[in-house]
Amino acid sequence: MKISIVIGTMNHLDDFLKPCIESIKAHTNLEDKEVIIVANGCVDNTKEYVESLGEPFKLVWFDNPLGFPRTYSEGIVASAGDYVILLNNDVVILSRSWIDLLLNPFTDQNVGLTGPLKFTFDCGGGVTREAFAFWCVMIKREVFQKIGYLDEIFHPFGSEDIDFSIRASNEGYELVQVPDNVSCRFLVEGPKGAPFPIWHKGSGTIDEHFNDREKKQLLENKNMRIICDRYGKR
Repeated sequence: MKISIVIGTMNHLDDFLKPCIESIKAHTNLEDKEVIIVANGCVDNTKEYVESLGEPFKLVWFDNPLGFPRTYSEGIVASAGDYVILLNNDVVILSRSWIDLLLNPFTDQNVGLTGPLKFTFDCGGGVTREAFAFWCVMIKREVFQKIGYLDEIFHPFGSEDIDFSIRASNEGYELVQVPDNVSCRFLVEGPKGAPFPIWHKGSGTIDEHFNDREKKQLLENKNMRIICDRYGKR
């Protein structure tokens, strides 16, 4: 069994990617892991840094920005693990327990996705569905083989995690939050004493390129409407 960790990044080498990678090195047994960094649109020293890391770190390079769905889909395509962790570049791992927490529920063959933050989304017409926030999620390889990758209709970002989670659930896969007693986002993201050992800064790259009005238009007027059209009751 091999586990692939896929990290998308666009610049932010010193403030995001380096702390993320260093935390993975400090808190992960990398013997049966690969870490795939999908760098897109980077104009800093990301390429040189990743290439200097050596195995099991691998660089997938694109000159231009790809957006979140395609960036991570490209990383998944390049990966070889039976299980794939999608991880944002603005997270820091805090404990060696993180992989085991994500992996343990997969003893149940029905489990397709695990992660620290599962939420309920209102698709409209009284229809609510569960989904994971994809800043940290583990997905079984066979799920991609069955339903495909992240849908690029949600370019450049937003709601692709909701869509993927629902498609997986529609195929009978279970979504299991770890630990299973966490219901508050802030508990998951706290730097100390958190039930899941991760710190997530959140929206660092997005906030640099989109103002509040643009984010609202993209998320509410486009991407969330797609979700509601696909999965809500009319």
